[in-house]
Order: sequence, then structure tokens, then C-alpha cells
Amino acid sequence: MRTIRHEHVRRPRGSGRRLRHSFRKRQHLARGVPPAPVLARTPRALSENQVRARARHESLRAGLPRARISSGALRMPGTRRKPAMLLHAPAILSFGMNYDEMLGFIRDFQHYRYTPGATGHGGNFVVDLADVEAIDLDAALVLVAEYHRGVADRPGYRPPIDDVGWPAWVRCLLEQLGFYELVKPSARSSDSLDDVAFDHRFVPFVTARDVQGVLVDGLIERLKAAAGATPKRIATYGALLEAIKNVKNHAYPQDAEPQLPTRVEQWWGAGAYVPEERTLAFAMYDQGVGIPATLPKRPIWEAIRRLCPPEFNDADVIGGAIELGRTSTGKLERGNGLWTICSLVRELPGSHVRILSGRGELSFASDGTYQKQLHAKPFCGTLIEWSLVLPLEGPVGVPS
Repeated sequence: MRTIRHEHVRRPRGSGRRLRHSFRKRQHLARGVPPAPVLARTPRALSENQVRARARHESLRAGLPRARISSGALRMPGTRRKPAMLLHAPAILSFGMNYDEMLGFIRDFQHYRYTPGATGHGGNFVVDLADVEAIDLDAALVLVAEYHRGVADRPGYRPPIDDVGWPAWVRCLLEQLGFYELVKPSARSSDSLDDVAFDHRFVPFVTARDVQGVLVDGLIERLKAAAGATPKRIATYGALLEAIKNVKNHAYPQDAEPQLPTRVEQWWGAGAYVPEERTLAFAMYDQGVGIPATLPKRPIWEAIRRLCPPEFNDADVIGGAIELGRTSTGKLERGNGLWTICSLVRELPGSHVRILSGRGELSFASDGTYQKQLHAKPFCGTLIEWSLVLPLEGPVGVPS
């Protein structure tokens, strides 16, 4: 019988499987036995809800800038490089300054993370923040929430990330935010917060599925530690708590359209302080259907409509709900606490609160004025972000 010798040759990484298959094929041919045919994998049948969710997700991605993708490698300490698909984040990681590109990046992240077989590269998929030049709290919180959603129901699982090429200040900010508690990094430990200069101080994110006042208290304490002061505690606590109640009342209705990925009935909160500007920011985020989608189903809808222009949009609906809360003298229906959320900024000149939900964006300033904006594509949930300018003198954070 003819013997086939397999000589060791130096070969590029990732080619072992192909060489083994070729070797076995030659063995079969030498013995006169035809190799077994390679059967195509039968794709798993999708349920009706999954089909609808994918179609809806594709419609939400359509028309948005696509995130840049490239072939790369996943480099982890003590392991060989693995081929991976890199999803490159925008240079400006901010919904306020770069809405369309940032939303397109998040939609692409969801697509590649939750659509089986979408990435190729052996299923390895990593986000690349190497080109990031600026980060705002809103985008950082949404990114953390997306990673937390992926690991919350998988105890002990931490997705690997290759952060070797990320700027040191990006790693430090995400470290402060608590991002590195969710992932398995390759380079994070090489940085020290004392060695990196940046103008933001993030505080660790908090999250829950229900209303938990103790988490709100913890967030306020972290903000106070970062800034040295906070606005009146009762007003701050009330605004944050009302934002969480808003999540429970509007974000996740039972009759909502299915989506990809499946909605997680949860909220996330975080904060930041900018010392040079004496600006304290904190935000609450949920991945629900949005305020404009649920208010029409409530008894107060007709009152809100009367406060909106004849041809109204999502931003007008949010503004109408705020105005109704400000002008109503009776007890409002539970779930319309937007005025409580906005009233916090009235005591601090130069401050504002921004509400991003559906296709609408509304900014309410300390002088009582509004700025509205309508986006072409709806936001991926609801984001409420306060930006408070702390006074130069006088006690700000006296508990009450």
C-alpha cells in the first residue's frame, strides 16, 4: 500500500483546518475510497416574531451611515491571534454632536452582535475605539448598556475586547464608567488614571429592572464625590426617580413590536463631571419603545394634543407633555412626570435637560425655553440627560 507522508511545513495561522481536510482527502483517494461529501448546514428556521424583528431592524438601519468594518485579529494575553471582524466606532462618540453616525454605529453593533452568522470570522466580533477623538456621556452610557445587555443573563461571561490600540484616555474614561467590569480586555491594566490627562470624570453606571432608590442615592453620592458638590439633594433625587418611573410606565408595553435584539426591561444611569466648566451631567437610558409611542394610549393624550401644533411630530409631543405637567393644577396621571424631570434645571442658570426619544429631541433650558429637533431615524430607546452648571460659591450639596 502506498504510504502518504505528511511533512511539517510552516504555514500561515488559520490554515490548519484546510490542510487537515486536504490531507484526509488525499488519504481517501489513495485507498480508493471517495471522500465523504461536505453537507451544507441547514439554516435554523426562524419564528414569525424573529422574521418581523429582523425586518424591523433592517428598516431602522436603512438610511443611516454604516459603521466602517475591517478584517483584523483578536489579540488576548497568552493566546494566539484569532481572526475577527472589527467594527470601528465614529471619531465623535456623541449623540448630541453626531447623532446619525452614532446611531448607525449602535444599530450595526446590534446587528453583528445578535444576528447569527452576520460576522463570519469564526464568530469573533470586536468594537474598535482606536479612532475616537471625543466621548460624551450619552454615547458612553448607551455603549455600556449594549454590552451589559449581552452579559446580564450569562453569569461569568465577559466578551473579549482588543483595546491595545485604543487611546489611553478612552480606556481610562471607560474604566471609570465601569465598562471593564463587563468585558475581558487585552491592555486595560497598563494604564494609570494619574498618568492620563482628560477633562471628564465619569462615575460608575448603575442599572436595575425596577425602581430602586438606593441605586439613585449611590449615583448621587458618586457625583458628589467627583464634583465636590451636587444640587439640592431632594430635587436631584426626585428628577432621577421620576426618570426611572417613566421607564416603568412607558418603555416596555406588552403589545410592543418585536425587535432585534429583544428588549431588556431595564434602565441604566451614569454621570460625569467636567471640572473646567463646573458642569455636572447625569443621564438615564432605557431601550424601550419611546415616549411618543406610548403617550397616545393614555387618557391625557387629548390634553397633550391641544398643546401641540396642528402638524405635530415626536419633539412636539414631548414638549406638549412637559407643558401639560407645568400648567396642570390637578394630580396628573401617573407616568407624565416630565415636568418634574425638567424643573431641576430651573434653579441653576445655564443648565439644561435633554430628552431623546422616538424621532424627537427636546432641550429644556433653565430660563424655560425649548429647543426642538426632529431626526430622520428614531433613537434606540429613551435618553434623559441633565447638564447642570454648578455655582462658583455657596453650598450646593447640603442634604435636605
